[in-house]
This record gives sequence, C-alpha cells and structure tokens, in this order.
Amino acid sequence: MINGCGKQYSDDESNSDNSLSKAREDYKVSQSESYMIIYENYNDSYEKADLVVKGTFVGDEKTTLTKEFDENANKDVINDFITENTFQVEKVYKGDCKDKQIKIKANYGYDDENKIIMTYSYLTPMKKGTSWVYFLFYSEQRDGYMPAGDYTGRYSLTVLDNMEKYLDSSDNEVFGLVGNVKPNKQMYKDVYEKIYK
Repeated sequence: MINGCGKQYSDDESNSDNSLSKAREDYKVSQSESYMIIYENYNDSYEKADLVVKGTFVGDEKTTLTKEFDENANKDVINDFITENTFQVEKVYKGDCKDKQIKIKANYGYDDENKIIMTYSYLTPMKKGTSWVYFLFYSEQRDGYMPAGDYTGRYSLTVLDNMEKYLDSSDNEVFGLVGNVKPNKQMYKDVYEKIYK
C-alpha cells in the first residue's frame, strides 16, 4: 500500500507491465466523448480542488483494465480503464499533503494487445519526468486523486516557467493537451499570478 495525503492506494502489479518503458508511438488513439466537468475560471477550479500541488512524475504509468465477457463478440472486452502514476510533490498550494509522493489517476488506458490508447480525457499521458501544477480532487469511485476539471486541472511547468515564449503557442502538446480543445490561457495567467510566481 502507498499512502498519499492521508489516502491509501493499492500497489498491485498483478496486471501486465503497462509502463512507458514499452514504446507506444505506434499506438492508435481512441478518444471517446464523456461527461466531464470543465472549470472556466481559476476561482471555481481552486475552490473545487481538494489539493493543489506542484511536482514531477517519477514513476512509470500503470494501467488497470477491467474486462467482461461480451456474448455478441464471444470474448472478453474492455469495459473500463484507469491509469495511475507516482507524483513527487514539490510544493503544496492548497490542502493537506504531508507525503512527498502521491498517486494521480487519469481516465485513459493502454490496450497493449490491440495497440490502442483509450481515453475519456483531453490530457496527454502522465510521462515520467514531466512537471505540472495540478488541481486535484479525491475520487471515491476511483480511490485516488484525479485532475479537477480534466484539462482545466493541470498546468505545464514548461509553460509557467516560460510564459512569454509559450503562452501564445498553438502547439497543444506543450500544454499537455490532445484532441480538439484549446488551453484556457486566462487560467494559465491566473495560476501564474495567483499561486505560481
């Protein structure tokens, strides 16, 4: 068990090794629309977050796939997925977090058998070595911390540390985004002004 800000997480590795050590550049992305709360302004995002932290991913991702038998397909099919990674907390802006490392979970998963990244999110994967400011909520359903407001709950330190260079960029990857969403640049400015600088 791993503790994270007073919560316990299972560190079960009984599923197959789904770490980023495997090359996944050739995987296709299957992005599904899903109901998600998106915060349009900093105040709402900050208020709804249980924890606001700055840090870096230090582990490899682990995906948990849930399968059930589909009679029509006559085989087991994936009906749920979640991926988690270990986040080294460097600074706490809101909430009570005495632990140096927490587990963050996100709504995507790797189907290594079919070479597909399945996602209900607009966030890029949680890659080891990347640094972020996260607005997190504790999900009872997922038993872990998740980004509050999906892509409006995570802010790239690459951008925050180089606002003049990147804030007007049209490259979604620098903001950690996938799909046809655009970063909320006003929220980046607010995060920078109100808690980061």
